[in-house]
Amino acid sequence: MGEQTSKEFGGQHYLAALVIGTLSLVLPAIGLGGALFSFLAPVPAACILVIFGLRRGGRVMAYAATGAILLTLLFGDLSALLLPLSLLPAAYVLAAGILGGEAPYTSGGKALVAVMGAWGAVALVIGAVNHVNLYAEMLKAIDMGLAQTWANYRKMPDFPVESAAEFEQLFAAMRATVPVIMPGMLVVSAITIVWANMTLAGGLLARRGYPSWPPFASWRLPEVLVWPLIAAGFMLFTGGLVRSAALNVVLVLATLFQVQGVSVALHLLGRWNVPRPVRVLLLFVVMIQAYGIVLLALLGVADIWADFRKPRPAASDS
Repeated sequence: MGEQTSKEFGGQHYLAALVIGTLSLVLPAIGLGGALFSFLAPVPAACILVIFGLRRGGRVMAYAATGAILLTLLFGDLSALLLPLSLLPAAYVLAAGILGGEAPYTSGGKALVAVMGAWGAVALVIGAVNHVNLYAEMLKAIDMGLAQTWANYRKMPDFPVESAAEFEQLFAAMRATVPVIMPGMLVVSAITIVWANMTLAGGLLARRGYPSWPPFASWRLPEVLVWPLIAAGFMLFTGGLVRSAALNVVLVLATLFQVQGVSVALHLLGRWNVPRPVRVLLLFVVMIQAYGIVLLALLGVADIWADFRKPRPAASDS
């Protein structure tokens, strides 16, 4: 469908797509938009690939990437282009999933692999060129940041001296935990990026009448994922490497079920005719609370068995 619709567009449409694609990549690299624009680079790229087709849309994005590199060489920091460029393979995977009629979790899983693979490749190249281990350097930077935060906190005029030992233990526990959960946190970061780009790109395409996934409120994870989550939960009571691995698995799968929990919550709020702005506000308030995140994850898991989105039976006329 994408290749057929691309024939309907003229030169001005391709030029507009080229400008949008280039700006989506180059703005973060020249200091405009910050990290948010970098993380959302797949949104315009995926839309261009769906609207113009994978082949012609791919050419547009290739020219856009080339233009972004040239502009960044002139006006910005080329290293700032690494993040948005590394996400372009995920944009292609998402667009191909839409045009191929894939289920959201299938496209999302493939995009997650694309993001993690691209990040790994970038880390290897940078590490080889600069003779550093980026993963180790990242852990070192986080540890130094926590140590500096603790030092600054102790210097505060209103620091509770009587609680110094407890706070010191807390920061020590945080410094010890970060290296253990860092693999899971990286995957969680990639999941969040893929989720944000899928919902935004899918929503934009659907509003314009182009192919897209079903509405986010109907997205479902494969039921089989609940069993690794349960098994990893039991393994948390072990020790050593098994517990560390289980902690990362729980972190990743709980995030996936949190996404499903948001989907279920949106469906229920829609069924109850809650106005859209109120839905967004309620979910925002819930998601910024620690207990709210856990609650959404539990809701996502419960949906496996309770099926909260099961169609209601039609009202009888009798």
